[in-house]
Amino acid sequence: AIYEKPNMVNWIPKESMPKTDALVYEGPAHDGVGIWVENKVNPIKSGKTDEQLREQAIKVIKDTGVEILVSYLPVGSEQATQFWAQVCLDTKTAFVNCIPSFIASEGVWGQKFAEAGIPVIGDDIKGQVGATIVHRTLARLCNDRGAKIERTYQLNVGGNTDFLNMKDQDRLASKRISKTESVQSQKKQEKKEERTRKNRSQ
Repeated sequence: AIYEKPNMVNWIPKESMPKTDALVYEGPAHDGVGIWVENKVNPIKSGKTDEQLREQAIKVIKDTGVEILVSYLPVGSEQATQFWAQVCLDTKTAFVNCIPSFIASEGVWGQKFAEAGIPVIGDDIKGQVGATIVHRTLARLCNDRGAKIERTYQLNVGGNTDFLNMKDQDRLASKRISKTESVQSQKKQEKKEERTRKNRSQ
């Protein structure tokens, strides 16, 4: 799959790719494929109902002894993320949500996992050296050097399917919240340090 469009991995020769016994199973698409991506990948229409796919997912998780489910769905996959969160609750499986569809940080969902005693981590994940961490670092640098930031904005430029999904403003809403909170956390840290300095001087 990684050598097919739109993935097209061309930096690892097929013969050099380690073999794996892992199997790929079908899952419900829900809102996982945005309109811009749909024009690129031509997704296959499933012949199964959502309930059949849910039962299949639960069976695979139980049969294979899965302990942690890592979700790396496309940006804006609210319904699909909630589907897998519920599957985790139904199977007592830990959930790592790597996209900004809020589960761990959302009151109702977070409470469900807490009451069930199931670990949940999220929401969203930063690239190792992506735009957001660079933005945060610059904001932090300004704070450390005594500069006051009145306004800041971030423009993302890219060419993968994630960026295609983000062209749809409806799918971008949660991502924008996640990125904004990440950068604003530096401002909160600045205020916290300012209070600490004041307390020490009293």
